[in-house]
Amino acid sequence: MLITINDKLASIADALRATATTALLNGERPKSLLTVSNQKTLKSLKKGYRTFIMHFAPAMLSGSNVCPHASPGCIGGCLNTAGHGGMIKNDATLPARDRAVVQYARILRTQFFTMYTGEFMDSLTKEITRGIKSAERAGLIPTFRLNGTSDIKWENVRPNNSPVVNAASIFEAFPGIQFYDYTKIPGRQSLPPNYHLTYSRAETTSDATVKEQIENGRNVAAVFSATLGLPETWLGYPVLNGDVSDLRFLDAPNSIVGLTAKGSAKRDTSGFTLYVDTDGIAQ
Repeated sequence: MLITINDKLASIADALRATATTALLNGERPKSLLTVSNQKTLKSLKKGYRTFIMHFAPAMLSGSNVCPHASPGCIGGCLNTAGHGGMIKNDATLPARDRAVVQYARILRTQFFTMYTGEFMDSLTKEITRGIKSAERAGLIPTFRLNGTSDIKWENVRPNNSPVVNAASIFEAFPGIQFYDYTKIPGRQSLPPNYHLTYSRAETTSDATVKEQIENGRNVAAVFSATLGLPETWLGYPVLNGDVSDLRFLDAPNSIVGLTAKGSAKRDTSGFTLYVDTDGIAQ
């Protein structure tokens, strides 16, 4: 029987959650909330941007659902276990947090947000401020993606100690800084001008919804077979190569953002991953 990374993570998830909760209650806090080491966001450097990304424990992994509209295909193909997130030691004698260091950090970070939201937002504001300064010292434009592996409506979360008095969201706290995310939550309109969203298609998304999103001014990201590659068009819309850069706010409008399947999404049969030829015809 093939034991996958997701299986390994599921076997120690309860222990990771319990350990994180106890640690937070005892005063432990995440070492950092944001990172710049994501392989995809590192591609932003070529365009003169430094992207800071935040990774939570997705869906219900932390004990709280931070991906309320995630489909089974989305959960199964989540990039949470890609790269360093998939490093889980087989030594069962080790504490869970030492067996899955990255996963523990993501669960701790997520629980910090859900348990101590005000303190979390203080920390996030400080990290964003430091990130802006570090990027500008390097001659780069800072950008921030807060939902690296989550789908939280950050426009509804009020920051504490904002550099802008009475800011209603983190975006209003930093009005000159570009933020962006993917989302599966429909109807997120009237957003701050510095927050760009790309709708994320799942196997439960109808073609009509895809078209509706694009017609309402929001590009749609879709995952395509890595073997067959990206089509030139899909559903009548041009397909952009979303793997070249993560800077979705620079994408041409009225487009499909094509992402090639990675990790477990390469084996997806739920419909989350699209299997089409270069003409966009299903295979």
